[in-house]
Amino acid sequence: RPEFLKLTLDANHNRAIPTRIKHIHFSGSMVEYEVSVNGISLRVKKLVSDEDFNLHKDDRVFLEIETEKISILR
Repeated sequence: RPEFLKLTLDANHNRAIPTRIKHIHFSGSMVEYEVSVNGISLRVKKLVSDEDFNLHKDDRVFLEIETEKISILR
């Protein structure tokens, strides 16, 4: 399953949305970030990578949408 949301520290991406990490939760091979974009809280789940261990609550990051496919699940 492709990962469609990615947190990146690279400010040079055109589609990257500046945000701040409100919460990080590791669970097995997945990590969940809670971030706020324009006052809206988002929870982002992705596969854990080495970079995730260097991020902390209140860090400023950029939310980048990797593909146009976003699913709304019930």
